[in-house]
Amino acid sequence: METLDALITRKSVRKYKKEQIKDAELEIILAAGGVAPIGMGDYASIHLTVIQNPEILERISSDVKAAAPGMKVDDPIFGAPTLIIVSSRPNERIPAIGGFNVSCIIQNMMIAATDIGVGSVFMLSTMMAFTDPLLVSKLKIPSGFKPLAAAAFGYSDEPAALKELKNTFETTYLR
Repeated sequence: METLDALITRKSVRKYKKEQIKDAELEIILAAGGVAPIGMGDYASIHLTVIQNPEILERISSDVKAAAPGMKVDDPIFGAPTLIIVSSRPNERIPAIGGFNVSCIIQNMMIAATDIGVGSVFMLSTMMAFTDPLLVSKLKIPSGFKPLAAAAFGYSDEPAALKELKNTFETTYLR
């Protein structure tokens, strides 16, 4: 698939097949995250946690539902068989850089997933689950790292819809 095709094909998938993604596909997705631009080239400031354990995924889903009782979905991770949490070490000099880095990593992973036929969705709501110390200890996130965002991956149970490549933003040109 060409890059622009992956960009216009990618969508937030909210219904997944139960089948787990292949290990080779997971490695491609992780490698795509690894070539994302990282501020000051500090790749050691990032940690990825791959969750494919159904009990842990269910615990995360339950914790998110408990933290957000008004949520209108039965499963906040939409039945995705893989969740990748991206954590960052805080940077005192540039506090916001971790969030920027994590966003670039997740975007790369989601575009790569689309390219190989795997669906994805950016998961900010899962951060509500990481207030549970027992769950956080099960995730084995290294000391000093803070989970900032996650993305769910799996085979989509929804039809793909092509979008048109166009600038949809109000744009000011200063030429």
